[in-house]
Parts: sequence; structure tokens; C-alpha cells
Amino acid sequence: MFPSMKLTERIDAVVNRLRRKGMDIRPLSQPEWVVDIEKRIGCKLPETYRELVNRYAFPPLELGSIMLFSNIGDGSYDDITTAPFQDRILAAWVAQAGFFHFAKSACGKYDPICLDLANSRYPKQGSLVMKFDHEAILCELPQVERHVVSASFLELLEEYA
Repeated sequence: MFPSMKLTERIDAVVNRLRRKGMDIRPLSQPEWVVDIEKRIGCKLPETYRELVNRYAFPPLELGSIMLFSNIGDGSYDDITTAPFQDRILAAWVAQAGFFHFAKSACGKYDPICLDLANSRYPKQGSLVMKFDHEAILCELPQVERHVVSASFLELLEEYA
């Protein structure tokens, strides 16, 4: 993808490629749930993710080894309005660590896949995508294993598309 393209153009290009792969992604006008989630987490969602979910609706999307929570706003188990908050211990840890839980492993593992809310490491590309060891979090271990899934959410989308 061309770095000089605007973010909206890059998101549209990714969405078009994902649609060609058969993914159910539909245009959407600004959903009400985005503001509710931002109030709940105490900050704005990372720009790239916000751009995608404000403009497109989708069921859970499998992107390689990860599954993005749906953004239909229906409150279902895998919907972004409920999924990140179902496990209170995980939700509290993720929030305190400065991340937003937006996806899970596609293979069914429970490890949260999160966006860095600080958004400072890769300001031109967007939020770092991290996976955390859920067992360490739930056992309240002092060290939680962290894995970088992608240098940015936009890079993750573009790599898969």
C-alpha cells in the first residue's frame, strides 16, 4: 500500500480487498456504540481502528491467526460492545495496561489481542497490536508474557488483505 494515501483511502482499499476474499463487510454510518465504548475506556479508540468501525460493519472477521470482534453493535458474545468486557479481570488488566481488547485468537485461545491506546510508538501507522497471556493475567502474575502481533493495526489489515 502507498504511504502517501490518506487513511480513509487505505481503509477503503483494504475493505475492497477483503470483500473480494468473500468477507461480509458493509458500509455503515457512524454507529452509536463507538461513543459508548470510548466513554467506557476513558479515551478515543485508535484512529485506524476507529476509521474502520465507524465506516464499516462486519461479523467476526478472521484475519489469519486472529479474529476481530464483530462491530454490529448487537451485544452478542463476539461483538465489540460486549466481548472485551465479559471477563472483568482481563478487562481491568487490559485497561490498566493502556490497551483495548478488540480481537481474540482465531484458534479459540483466550489470550486477548489488543490495540495500544497510547498510539505513540508508531504514530504514522497507528496502534501496536499485542497479544497477552491470559493465564498470567488471571493468576495475577507480576510478569505477563506479551507478543507483538503487528507493528500496527493498519499493517495487520494490509498484510492480510
